[in-house]
Amino acid sequence: MGKMRDKEKAVVGLGLVGLVFGGIYLATRL
Repeated sequence: MGKMRDKEKAVVGLGLVGLVFGGIYLATRL
């Protein structure tokens, strides 16, 4: 059960990082 929670946390973390870097990328393009 603990490993599933860690995996879920990693997925959420990657999603947030993707949004942040995606926003920075778009901002620099504009």
